[in-house]
Amino acid sequence: MDHPFPDDAYELRALLLSGMDGLMPPAEWHDACLTSGRLSSWTFANSILVSMQHRLETALHPGMPERPTLIASGAAWARAGRYAKPGTSGYRILKADETGGLTSGLVYDISQTDGTPYLNLAPAEPSLPSITTSMESMFGEFESDGKPLRVERGEASGRDCSTDGNVVLLDSTLDDAAAIRVMARELALIILADHEGTPDQSDFIARSASLMVCAAFGCATGGDLPDPAGSSGPSDLLPAGGAARSAARRIIAFCGRATGFRDGSLLAPGPVSAGGGPAMEDEPGEEMEPDQSPSIIMDNPVPAIDTTSFDIGGDIL
Repeated sequence: MDHPFPDDAYELRALLLSGMDGLMPPAEWHDACLTSGRLSSWTFANSILVSMQHRLETALHPGMPERPTLIASGAAWARAGRYAKPGTSGYRILKADETGGLTSGLVYDISQTDGTPYLNLAPAEPSLPSITTSMESMFGEFESDGKPLRVERGEASGRDCSTDGNVVLLDSTLDDAAAIRVMARELALIILADHEGTPDQSDFIARSASLMVCAAFGCATGGDLPDPAGSSGPSDLLPAGGAARSAARRIIAFCGRATGFRDGSLLAPGPVSAGGGPAMEDEPGEEMEPDQSPSIIMDNPVPAIDTTSFDIGGDIL
């Protein structure tokens, strides 16, 4: 596969769709979910495109990180005083244009840039106990028989987490990382209650969302490998990943409200660079809505995690 990827949006979409076969092994799907979790402000489709291009960049430029860590447009990097390194190729992503058609944008990982040190670039890393407390609170946003759900710790019978009435029983032997993984899975199942599909498909999506949440918060995934074989094939993986990402983003947004977590896939507004630099392509417009006509999500990043509202919006399949 050649690099850089084509700037024609429809050729880029074709490359994305052809790459879905490679995500069928559980290990490859696991890696895709971790990448999407670290880049959770981007659609699942665009996180896959970035990941595909990052692997090629890593082969061309040894020393880059295993996965992309912080993505922004050239214009956003320039505002922070950073510019693309000579010889690197930006990552092409898909978005919608003003007429509802497809167009492409160009973004860069921090590992592809040099320039002014900017301490606020690193994603915030809240403590795991604060995340578990926040997740326990999130269950209270949902009801069973007219009563808010609440989490109790105890001895779960045969499962690491089970629900009885409005009580969510969480195994007390789980450490913080495992508790985050388990609660994220259960929250995703609740969020996906109206999702069309079999229980096995919902479980696959919920486990995938759990991996994304773990990746966002930097905690261990416990070796959980959701098996894409439960889907109908590669064509179902983008919608499944989109559904998982939507559920994961909702959990991340709620936890961010309480912990101050900042998503690693967005560049926070930074100081204007005093020095000059090469002209770089403008970043994708933040006001454009994702195109709803294709069967996969095409968009610029959704807004940064909103710490004042539970509804993050912008997630469509």
